[in-house]
Amino acid sequence: MKLHYKTAGLLTGVILFCLGTISAVIWQVVGSSYEKFEISEGEKNITRCFSALSREIEHLETTTHDWASWDDTYSFIADGNTNYIRSNLITQTFIDNNLSLIVLTDLKLHPTWGKIYSDDTLKEYHNSLLPLNRLVGISTAKSTTQQNIAGFQNTHEGVMLLAVQPILHSDNSGPVRGYLVMGRFFNHEDIELLQDQTQVSQEYYEIHKVRTLPHLQRIYNTLLQSRKDVLFQRSDNELFTYGIISDVYKKPLMLLKITLPRDIYKSGLQTALYLLTGMTVVILFSMFILFLLIQAQVVRPIQNLTCDIVSLRKSGKLSSGQPPYENDEISLLYCEIVTLFEDLANSQKIKDTAHKHLLNEIKERKKIEQELIQHHSRLRELASQLTLTEERERRQIASDLHDRISQSLAVCQMRLNTLTAQLKGHVAQEKCLELAEYIQEIIHESRTLTFEISPPILYELGLSAAIEWFAEQLNKQSAIQVIFSYESECETDDFTLRILIFRAVRELLFNVIKHSGASHAHVHVSLIESIKSLAIEVRDNGNGFNCEEKRLQPGFGLFAIEERVRSLGGTFRIISSPGQGCKVQFEVPFQAKQQRFCA
Repeated sequence: MKLHYKTAGLLTGVILFCLGTISAVIWQVVGSSYEKFEISEGEKNITRCFSALSREIEHLETTTHDWASWDDTYSFIADGNTNYIRSNLITQTFIDNNLSLIVLTDLKLHPTWGKIYSDDTLKEYHNSLLPLNRLVGISTAKSTTQQNIAGFQNTHEGVMLLAVQPILHSDNSGPVRGYLVMGRFFNHEDIELLQDQTQVSQEYYEIHKVRTLPHLQRIYNTLLQSRKDVLFQRSDNELFTYGIISDVYKKPLMLLKITLPRDIYKSGLQTALYLLTGMTVVILFSMFILFLLIQAQVVRPIQNLTCDIVSLRKSGKLSSGQPPYENDEISLLYCEIVTLFEDLANSQKIKDTAHKHLLNEIKERKKIEQELIQHHSRLRELASQLTLTEERERRQIASDLHDRISQSLAVCQMRLNTLTAQLKGHVAQEKCLELAEYIQEIIHESRTLTFEISPPILYELGLSAAIEWFAEQLNKQSAIQVIFSYESECETDDFTLRILIFRAVRELLFNVIKHSGASHAHVHVSLIESIKSLAIEVRDNGNGFNCEEKRLQPGFGLFAIEERVRSLGGTFRIISSPGQGCKVQFEVPFQAKQQRFCA
């Protein structure tokens, strides 16, 4: 990719990053601030609505108090004067005071007079409409001048604004003679009046109707569970504010819903969009100017420098003249690159010379290494042949010792025994007997020497029998207890392998007797089927030694055994540490002994 493309891509990435960051900040700051403003407006609106309701309740309470604290009302409760009813408790009174209910009761809250104004007519009050004896805050047992209530109350005909005041003298003195109950139904006219007063769109839902509307039921339950006074809900175009209105019993009576258009929020987002668009234009224009400057001051000089360097490399001319650029970092870079080319050319010549010398040296070393490998292989073969030659000579000497000397001694012993029998009672008979015993010892020693030089068991009975015989001999002749174990499949017809393993085991056991100070030794021969090898292990419980130090000490025994094993393509390993005994393991390729059957 060319440099100006990379520059354009980098600047594009910077532009996108800046726009993304600015957009996130604007939406986060502006959006959250307008949302907070909406919430604040919603809280103010519902507060205004609750205040307007409170004013209506206070107005009704004031009207009720004025009527209850009037001497004419006080006298009417006492004597039931009909003139009071004709003069005051008329239809125009309900209309002028915007009332739907007027009830006068005695101290037991039994109605003395009561009317309901509905549908432009006065009706008799029935206790079923509003059971007065259930009103909270009114005690019939003890009447005082402070017993009054005001608020909303649910009736069979709808929700009513209700006020109850004790009937007193005009100077608010007692004793209380009864109670005056005034109220009006809370209807659409009241809601429209409240909307005109607060300039807020309002909806009131009675709780029993809320339970039939699932979405309002969820909002109502949320308000109850969260114990909040206000709950907000948003749509794309409107903000809804919900609150609960309680009755005189302090129980939820109505759910108030206030709707606020999200015009301010939309205007804020539109402003943020305009701001973002303007910043985008400014950033794009700035980045375009920056791109042109980078192209003119950096990219184009570097491209020219690249062309000069490529031409310099192809032409092979490394003379550093005055660069065709201004005196800046690019000119310095040009001079340094020219110098670098010269140094590289000189270094390449030195490298080529060194490389030729190195190749010649590697060839010589490979040749010497190959010769060493061949010599080493020939030495191993020679060592193996020497071992076999030694064994053949040993076997020949043992055979001569057995066939000639031992038989000659046996003939001499027979003749001497015959002579001894003929000299019975003669003085020379005793000397002949001593000579016969001496000859018998010589015969025994020659047989023992024959077995030590080349045990016939190794050739006649096999490897396992030879090692077992040797272990028994060591058990008789030394203080070490040698234990031998093997697998029945470990026999082989290869006499070279038999001789090598037997000699190695014998040498290792002699080393155990001489140097280890052990009380027990164990020889185990096993077959490794997976790699077709014979594994031999010789271990003892002696003093042990440091393997690394042992390799540095002069000695030929273990080295000779290792070389014999490796000459057959095997492996050899010593495991030992001071005080932990010694374990010698070696493996050799194995070919099982072929079974022979007799017809």
